Amino acid sequence: MFSIIIPTYNRLKLLSRALQSLAAQEYKNFEAIVINDGGVDVHDVLSNFSSLKIRYINLTSNQGLARVRNVGLKSSKGDYVAFLDDDDEFLPNHLRLCSKALKANNCDIVLSGVKCRYWKGDGYFESADFLYNMSVKKLKITNFYPIIGVALKNDKSFEFDENLPVCEDWDFLLDQIVIKNKTFTNIHAITTIYNRHANTNSLTGGSTDVFSKAINSIRKKFFYPQSNNYSAELRTQHAFIDSFNSMLNESKVSSIGSYEILLQILDRLC
Repeated sequence: MFSIIIPTYNRLKLLSRALQSLAAQEYKNFEAIVINDGGVDVHDVLSNFSSLKIRYINLTSNQGLARVRNVGLKSSKGDYVAFLDDDDEFLPNHLRLCSKALKANNCDIVLSGVKCRYWKGDGYFESADFLYNMSVKKLKITNFYPIIGVALKNDKSFEFDENLPVCEDWDFLLDQIVIKNKTFTNIHAITTIYNRHANTNSLTGGSTDVFSKAINSIRKKFFYPQSNNYSAELRTQHAFIDSFNSMLNESKVSSIGSYEILLQILDRLC
């Protein structure tokens, strides 16, 4: 059984869409754990999905995405865990292909292909499909993989760093794959939709400065104290990525375009 961790905060229509994507799953053995991060009541939304096995946790105050996911993880009962933020969607094949890959490869983690959509408010103005070839080397360089594509064995020991307001997903994957040496495989199929919305309440949010501080904190945590993990090559790659991000912040390159360039850079570096 899968436990699906679903944080939500003041996005009732989007939460309903996310749950609709769960109801359409080809693989039916799952529980949905909806955690309300101090937002408006969502009982009316949940009542429309009586066919789903939903457990609802209502936090009385806003505690942040990392904390909310940890609350869900601690109450999960499934053999496997997957993540679905309230504005994202699973395609019908997601859990079926994740289950198949986890069992066939006898691995700890699977990472699927993702459809990325960037939305301004008047419709989806950009969309592109991305199939990934995750590697330890790429993961060390930068945060590039959406957590919605991750499914993993539930060993009850993992958690997100609650000190990080953003980039907690990168920290999580570094801990699982680089530090704990969890085995993983890629699913070469698009199974999820990662949505980016403008002018809506964000579960993550944060300024450029917030992101920079989080990135530096993660680098110090995983690389700086351990000289063997922070080679001259990796230092150069981090400096290059920082320059690239700075350039993007000052340019008019589209969101999808900049992400495509980033993935091309990672392929060349690795």
